[in-house]
Amino acid sequence: MIKLLVELKRKLNGEVSLKKLIKKGLVVGNNFSKQSGCFIDPTFPFLIEIGNDVTFSKNVCILSHDASTRRKLGYSKIGIVKIGNNCFIGANVTILPNVRIGNDCIVGAGTVINRDIPENSVVFGNPATVLCKTDKYYEKNKQKMRKDNCFNANYYLSLIHI
Repeated sequence: MIKLLVELKRKLNGEVSLKKLIKKGLVVGNNFSKQSGCFIDPTFPFLIEIGNDVTFSKNVCILSHDASTRRKLGYSKIGIVKIGNNCFIGANVTILPNVRIGNDCIVGAGTVINRDIPENSVVFGNPATVLCKTDKYYEKNKQKMRKDNCFNANYYLSLIHI
């Protein structure tokens, strides 16, 4: 029953099921995870490839076509979208057609990707700007988490005893 309600909610939000998109040619690697509200272009899903170990936060939008030229020129632009392995795509990110995101990238919330992103990059903004290398970002946050309060296993275990 719960599964049926979740599927109904997704349909009402305009989401096309991953299963249907894959049947239409979408390529998705292993361990793909997405939260609700994600829109993967159902018109040209065969132009989209998502690598292994990729996470989409809420409301990620991937477009493989751009209809801005349709009225004046009579056609829409289309383009391949490729997302590499081990990528995290933050909430409300829009990925435009003809874009490749390299392996091991982090895309910050609200970012608009309108050009290729090199591997091992942390990007943010509209349009996307490379902030730093992914390994530098992880090292900086690892050090910060050692001295700042953060939610780790001890925090979650303490909730059990409340």
